[in-house]
Amino acid sequence: MQHSFSTTLIEHSGVNLNIWDEGGLTALHAAIHCSGPTACPHIIDVLLRHSADINALSKAVQHILHTVAQSGGTVEYLTRLAAELLQHGADANVVGSSGNPALYTDILNIACFPQAWERGLMDALLQGGSGANALDGNGASALHLAATHGVHAGVIISGLLRHGADPRTRCRGGRCVLHHLAKFTGPPDVAKQLRNLGLDPNARDEHG
Repeated sequence: MQHSFSTTLIEHSGVNLNIWDEGGLTALHAAIHCSGPTACPHIIDVLLRHSADINALSKAVQHILHTVAQSGGTVEYLTRLAAELLQHGADANVVGSSGNPALYTDILNIACFPQAWERGLMDALLQGGSGANALDGNGASALHLAATHGVHAGVIISGLLRHGADPRTRCRGGRCVLHHLAKFTGPPDVAKQLRNLGLDPNARDEHG
């Protein structure tokens, strides 16, 4: 009943679905926040059929995929939702207010939800076109961010490498991924894997 009522309102209201509400959200952003796993895909489909812009930003300069990456739903639900939005044309490389695309936002959240890497949320973003080698607003690559996750770094880095991340990329300051692994006590087997890919364990950053 609630689905039908919401659909009727959308179809007959005639409002601009891309303007911000009092909270600074577009209709699509609000649907992610409020609809829940049962109603959300249905309402998103209706919104898109009625000219909602899937790449519109919220007032806080957040793309719809940033909202998904920061949502508190189950990993399975968020993965399905991200895949559906990407199929509808969501741009996985749009940056938010922090200068990060959704991929980087999700990596920053993995410390709280490490199981995300085992269940595909980041794979969905990478398969949907997110650049694995872009630098974030602080000049770090996805691999550099992954290396800050200590014991969880291995599965994240392995996933990024499968999707073409370049382990030789240096962040601002000239630091390589091995520098970050050493600083944040990453797993030794990951460091060995990166050395086998050609990284120099004696490489120096810009400060020597």
